Amino acid sequence: MTGADYRGQKQIHRTETQASVESGPSAHHPMTIRVLRVFVLLLGALLLWGLLSFAVSSIPLKRVEVEGLTRYGQEEILVASGLATAKKLSEVERETAADALVARYPYIRSVRIRYAFPLGYRVCVEEETPVYYTRIADDYFAISGDLKVLERATSPRRFKEQGLQQITLGGIKSVMLGQTLRYDGEYLDRVLRDIGNSVLADCVTDVHIGDRYHLSVVCDEKYTLFLGNIESIEAKLQLASLMMQQSDVPTGYRAVLDVSDLKKTSIRLVGLQDAALSVAE
Repeated sequence: MTGADYRGQKQIHRTETQASVESGPSAHHPMTIRVLRVFVLLLGALLLWGLLSFAVSSIPLKRVEVEGLTRYGQEEILVASGLATAKKLSEVERETAADALVARYPYIRSVRIRYAFPLGYRVCVEEETPVYYTRIADDYFAISGDLKVLERATSPRRFKEQGLQQITLGGIKSVMLGQTLRYDGEYLDRVLRDIGNSVLADCVTDVHIGDRYHLSVVCDEKYTLFLGNIESIEAKLQLASLMMQQSDVPTGYRAVLDVSDLKKTSIRLVGLQDAALSVAE
């Protein structure tokens, strides 16, 4: 072997050794460091979360604010939710407390309990708005626009003073405070929506629904409108509006308009003493 051949083989051996070293465990060293860093960060986050949880569990509850109440007292709400007796922030199960308030008080639509810096909670209450009232047996009930039963009374006076529309319904199955009114048929929502969208929506004071074929409304307490079935309600009320504009109702009388058939309408006058009878026809 010549000197040149020996030097060539030595150079090849050195190159192979260098390649072996570069492809060995040390080549993955940067990747290992990154994995370790991620692990340490995750471990630190878990430890921090544990420390914060422990710290929060011992933070005292210093104050509670209540917003949106008009029908119930603040102290009553705090007692019912458990906030009145809570000593620490961790003792308050916010979702459970909110659900308890909605279930107990008919006029409460929703409740959100939020943390209020630095050491308290803010209770945000959204209340229901009564829109209708109805009479069942000897009692009167205030009802929301979604037909949730809100209140029971022995007289309609206060409901009338609030400007609520009276609805008379046939086929009522059950009435429970805090629950949706249950009734026969699936048309009540549609009827009330159509009346609410009509040109006479602002003057309707009473809605009488015997069934899907016997519907009437009272406007301004001096017009009784017979609509017949529940079809084409908005069109019937539009026609009734035109007839009301062209009619003159003497004092002591009520006008009875029959628009159940859009092609054949009629109007007549009845004395106020006969008005209740006319509505029930």
